[in-house]
Amino acid sequence: MLATLDWLVVAIYLSALVTMSLYLSRRQETAEDYFVAGNSAGPISIALSVMATQCSTNSILGAPAFVAFVVGLVVMEIFASSSIATAAHIGG
Repeated sequence: MLATLDWLVVAIYLSALVTMSLYLSRRQETAEDYFVAGNSAGPISIALSVMATQCSTNSILGAPAFVAFVVGLVVMEIFASSSIATAAHIGG
């Protein structure tokens, strides 16, 4: 169970996040400001944003899928080898 200090840290983090988002949202007046930064973003900031998005997606979706794939292959190999050994034992 979470201790009081843990809940305090979560509450401070969430309140700081909401405060920062409310402060930064004051500069946005239209949907264009929100979605394309009013066409004022430079190529470097767009490239860094795309790279960060790809890294985040790869780590959240790709890594667990890769681990599951590898572990799945190992489990399947163990199952297949034990099945072959059992069949050889029964047949021989």
